[in-house]
Amino acid sequence: RRVRPALKDIRDVNIFAGEAHRLKDPGQQLSGAPDKRFALRIFIQAGCFANEHQFRVRIAHAKNGLRSRGGEMRALRTNSNTFANRREQLCFVRRDELQSYQRNFRCTWRAITCLANSLQSRDNKIESRLVHVGAIIQNFAHGCKFFDDAAMSVALSDYDYDLPRELIAQRPLERRGDSRMMVLDRDAQTIEHRRFRELKRLLHPGDLLVLNDTRVLPARRFSDDGTVEFLLLERLGPRQWKCLVKPGRKMLLGASAKIDDVILQVEQITADGERIVVLDEDVDLYAGGSMPLPPYIGRASDEEDKTRYQTVFAQTPGAVAAPTAGLHFTPEILSEIPHTFITLHVGTGTFLPVRSRNLAEHRMHAERFSISAEAAAKVNDASRIVAVGTTTVRTLESAKRASGKILAQEGLTDIFIYPPFRFQVVDLLLTNFHLPRSTLLMLVSAFVGGKFLLRAYREAIRKRYRFYSYGDCMLIL
Repeated sequence: RRVRPALKDIRDVNIFAGEAHRLKDPGQQLSGAPDKRFALRIFIQAGCFANEHQFRVRIAHAKNGLRSRGGEMRALRTNSNTFANRREQLCFVRRDELQSYQRNFRCTWRAITCLANSLQSRDNKIESRLVHVGAIIQNFAHGCKFFDDAAMSVALSDYDYDLPRELIAQRPLERRGDSRMMVLDRDAQTIEHRRFRELKRLLHPGDLLVLNDTRVLPARRFSDDGTVEFLLLERLGPRQWKCLVKPGRKMLLGASAKIDDVILQVEQITADGERIVVLDEDVDLYAGGSMPLPPYIGRASDEEDKTRYQTVFAQTPGAVAAPTAGLHFTPEILSEIPHTFITLHVGTGTFLPVRSRNLAEHRMHAERFSISAEAAAKVNDASRIVAVGTTTVRTLESAKRASGKILAQEGLTDIFIYPPFRFQVVDLLLTNFHLPRSTLLMLVSAFVGGKFLLRAYREAIRKRYRFYSYGDCMLIL
């Protein structure tokens, strides 16, 4: 059953999209001219609401709940009495409920605005009759399912899937460009199977690839007796380094080990379990180190990994994990497509699982990024931005939110992207397949929609795609 818009022509769609985009209050969006009620009718027809009254009830419920729960929490925080522990306990219990009301309220009006933006960005397709407006609306309302996804978005279990271990790629393919590429069309909710070397054919004139040119450091070292593994995170100063160790019980406060006869002693243990170690000689521990392959690659790194766990365009040393979406590019493929580079030094957060059952409680490790003036100018001038990898997405979206537009800058980002999230810069995404319950999977879910993404993952498993760092990739249109 198609959802047909109650609009006469494309000009009415443009008027509606422009007006809805500027309005932030749901009451405003539902009053005035009939066109402003267009999005509401779409969601009623799509089955999200039975009628307009139900929509208004939901808005009122969310607002009242927000006010009442917020008032309760403020009262509990300010009421000084002997039951402090009980007060803190109630605050904790109410916090999740409060966040739920906030999500309901935000997502309700945001879905309408998002639909308007979706229509506006597809004007060319509509005008050229490549796609019917009704089809776009139907795909948006049925495929994105903002209200269902909003209810599911903060539950960790919603980002889980079962992967046969044999599908985890342990070695790269002989040639980078031979990787398979799954193509997801968000409008049509369709899945295609291509090869990475076909990437250029799927892009439009004016598209700009944005890639992360960080260079992976040889950050893995072992103690001379082979009993302690070190992942070197940062050189803090002369003879002082920050690192992770395994097993941690062997490197408690004051404990020591040797690497190449240099003594490392634990001076401090951070709240995250990182060790600050002091050396008895000022040496470069990266010299003689090996590539820090992720734990799911069940082997030691070798000579091949020194080149293959590194992008062909890697420039700025500083990462302890590769921006894996970039591993598929060859110099020849890259030279055919307009592109620019940003830098985000990938940290240990890439490996760390999300442990909080409520995603709102998870905190990302801060990672250093930089955007050059040249890159900022290219991004601002491009028709569409094709982000290569989740690290590029996080860099661009962080920069946009910090300054309102993409400017030349350096800084730290700890942005955690999960549904619902409004992307302000990125239009297309090239990414690898990611681990269950990982922040990377949550970011991609926010971009494509959780149910569609998990359907694509099931299809990838059925088609025997290769997963994770050395695996195949996915292009999301």
